Amino acid sequence: MSQQCLEFVTVDVFTSETFGGNPLAVFFAAEQLRDQQMQQIARMFAPLQGMPEDPATGSAAGALAGLLAQQDRLNGHMLFEITQGVEMGRPSRIVVDVERNNGQISKTSIAGECVEVISGWLSL
Repeated sequence: MSQQCLEFVTVDVFTSETFGGNPLAVFFAAEQLRDQQMQQIARMFAPLQGMPEDPATGSAAGALAGLLAQQDRLNGHMLFEITQGVEMGRPSRIVVDVERNNGQISKTSIAGECVEVISGWLSL
């Protein structure tokens, strides 16, 4: 069985500093991958932040959709759907709507449903 190599770039999320946040791999030509293979790629591990895996990473999904919209070079609304957390038994579906006008991203909206897993109080 031959191994397939796909070209990708790494984007730092959760930071404005290079190598300061969590790396996100973005694949530009993955049409030949099956859904199961795509699900294996669309995962976010963060053991250094105290969580083995995040079932739904909205901030990474927003960054990814913005990058894909910028690469696409189309104007108007683009809708991206990202499924994550399937392998860990907590499937999530994140929908990102990106608006691009005159070559610039003008608006990004992230939507989905959530389940409360922790609660607390913060006093300032």
